[in-house]
Amino acid sequence: MRTLMSVFCLVGAFFSASSLVSLSADEWRRYEQEFVVEFATEQEAAQATAQALELPPGKTLAISSRWDDTNNEHLLMTKTLRENGWKGTFLLNGFNDHFVANIVEPILADGNSVGVHTFTHPHLETVSINRTFYELLGNRVDIETRTNSCVSSMTFPFGLRDTDNPSLSTAAEQGEAIRRAGILGGGEYATIAEIMGLSVEEFISTHLIRANDRDPNAEQFAREFENAKKRIAEGKNFCGPIIALGVHSWQRKVHADGFDRLSKIIATESNKAEYWYCNADEYIAYRMEYLNSAISKVRQEGTRVTFRVSRIMPFELGRSMEMGIRVSPAPTKVATKVGASERLVELCDNGEFLLPHAEGQRSPARIVLARNLEGVKISATTDLSKNERVLTITNESDKYLTNFHITTRLPLLWKVGIHREFVEKIATGESISLTLPLGEREVDQKYLVDDLFVVIQCDFEFGDEQVRAYYEEKKSVK
Repeated sequence: MRTLMSVFCLVGAFFSASSLVSLSADEWRRYEQEFVVEFATEQEAAQATAQALELPPGKTLAISSRWDDTNNEHLLMTKTLRENGWKGTFLLNGFNDHFVANIVEPILADGNSVGVHTFTHPHLETVSINRTFYELLGNRVDIETRTNSCVSSMTFPFGLRDTDNPSLSTAAEQGEAIRRAGILGGGEYATIAEIMGLSVEEFISTHLIRANDRDPNAEQFAREFENAKKRIAEGKNFCGPIIALGVHSWQRKVHADGFDRLSKIIATESNKAEYWYCNADEYIAYRMEYLNSAISKVRQEGTRVTFRVSRIMPFELGRSMEMGIRVSPAPTKVATKVGASERLVELCDNGEFLLPHAEGQRSPARIVLARNLEGVKISATTDLSKNERVLTITNESDKYLTNFHITTRLPLLWKVGIHREFVEKIATGESISLTLPLGEREVDQKYLVDDLFVVIQCDFEFGDEQVRAYYEEKKSVK
């Protein structure tokens, strides 16, 4: 893991050096949170342990669904899911504002999420590496800014084909493009991360099942559902205990009542208290925390024990999900620390509970393109001759910009693809310029086919609001 230091250049008003913090590349931003547990006896407190739960308390299986393409039939699909207590993720290509208002907004209102399916739905092996990166990351930025909803999931157009055949990119290169685009998983098959050269901690997939998109079939659904449960029980749960139904909203292709038929099918696995009905982005955020968190015992004071958990900041995952934890022996009380006070957490009899994020840790409430952000100017230039990126941020508003996290997402020409920087605060009237050396480049000419697509993702607090702003730059290599 490389550690990078930005060169910070002062522009405009006085800028305190204490506001600038060094950065590290390619690793999660984290914070530490404490919770206090009370036991019946000091002996129990001395024996106390805490561990993260693979699923929320009381749940044995996660149930989700995926639905590909920009399709007006999604409106009937979200209705079908809602009536059965299911959720899903709708993976979209290019779309317009009319589609957002009439299709996407109802989808999101029902508790579903939206995700990446590329702009133009190409076989990714048939386009250049740079075009692949643009199809993925550009699609993500477009969806987030049009729908004001964070995106962390994707599915492949046409699936991931046999990469032994001649192609313009390998499965591993596609996997790296996905990782650099900030995509963390999706309703793909359980083993797909390994095929793409990613770890199961980098891409969270599913046990994907089908019920025949065109002609909903109860027998196929039941058979594939039971086979998925069997694989999970046998420990073949590379992606964890999740089953996802998919993949297209084509249920009326054969029968006019196709969605009614599908509804009766999924009703057989609906309203079960032991199942967690979730969308892909909720599951991804929950599982990422499960896989990447660390809980330690800090101190004991009589019957009270303080634990500390290292957590991923929720804006990194796109969702502010509560974290399932089990404390043993079963305690009498659990509370989170809020400043000098404590806030009780609902506790199950077996010592399990959901730990909310700390105060101030949240996912974006507003997502915009930088050019549409009133009061703040963000601009950047990637200089290929100097092999550096220069970013300028000017605060013309009457509010402080605080906890300003900058993520530069680079195409595969550069060997290090994600750079993270942090500025503590930018006061009204202040302007800063940050120069980032981009590091070693690949020498193969295939990385110079088509324009380079560079995206700078800025997550920060704008007064009391958590905002995400994107700056996009297309760079010609001709």
